[in-house]
Amino acid sequence: MIEPALLGLPVEAMLRVRVGPARAEAVAAALADNVHVRYASFVTGEHQVLVLAALPSESALYDFVTRAPWLRDVASVDTSLVLSSLKRGGMLARRSGD
Repeated sequence: MIEPALLGLPVEAMLRVRVGPARAEAVAAALADNVHVRYASFVTGEHQVLVLAALPSESALYDFVTRAPWLRDVASVDTSLVLSSLKRGGMLARRSGD
């Protein structure tokens, strides 16, 4: 696994997407096709789609969660910035100073 920051994508976010059942597959497919989405899955509970995205800037993240076409079918998006990753793809992530 390559650190997104090494590819010019230092801003990572976890998105929990709430979408009606009839549109869940279309929204998930649109997200999965997006170049900034590293991981997308259907989940149970209050939200239906879980997404990990890596973007070049906070302004790009803002556009992604406020202006992207897939948002037309979405009831809500809860967004959390990833502050630090401890493990990626089954391997412990290197920490600063290691």
